[in-house]
Amino acid sequence: GAVYTRPVGPKSQVILNANIDHRTNPSTHFVDSSNLNLGAGWSWQKGVHSVAISANRIYSWLDRRENKHDTGLNLTYGRKLSDSWNMMAFSRVSQVRFEESALQVQDVDRLTYGFSVTQSFETAVMNVSLTGGGDDAKQSTSAFSTDTYGINFSNTWYRAGGKQYFLDAGVSNTEYDDPFFGIDREDDLLTLGVGTTWANFPLADWTSTFRVSFSEKDSTVSLYEFDRVEAGLSLQKLF
Repeated sequence: GAVYTRPVGPKSQVILNANIDHRTNPSTHFVDSSNLNLGAGWSWQKGVHSVAISANRIYSWLDRRENKHDTGLNLTYGRKLSDSWNMMAFSRVSQVRFEESALQVQDVDRLTYGFSVTQSFETAVMNVSLTGGGDDAKQSTSAFSTDTYGINFSNTWYRAGGKQYFLDAGVSNTEYDDPFFGIDREDDLLTLGVGTTWANFPLADWTSTFRVSFSEKDSTVSLYEFDRVEAGLSLQKLF
């Protein structure tokens, strides 16, 4: 990934970002996925207040074929509460559209929102976030309208040389407005992750992050249940 920032005044800046990721599944390559995320935004800060507005478009491929795109608008408001406490409110509205006609039953307009608090320590940062949202299916016969709520916790420890260690965990519940195969669908998702970040590695102005995660989904429709272990490496260039 890459992030470019350019000041446009004493209190604001323009932000451009691009990110590419790929996930491979050794036992089921037909669900290998790739994503390209392109975005642009503007941020402003004055005193204890900060505001950021951005737009982005995510192109997704499944098994090397274009699968869907997600186009959205993001709004964030932050406030410094004290020397060690900060709060943030955020929202995103987007349109998710699938390429193949057989999958367009999953086309939705999506709303995501949340509130988080962060406490900073001398060598660590702790964050707790509450999130909500939902999908509004575009086809009247679609069963993909949802309501989702969740809570996430993370803690990052800072070490000498720009190295960081982090831990994150989250739980969420998703209720579907309409039945799946005659069954009222409700999904519960648990995620756990640990990892480390290196600054100026492998080169100056580059950041590398390695993360291992576990996720477990329980569903009233057994077809959608899974246990998953993932390992990922990301590289980011700062300009």
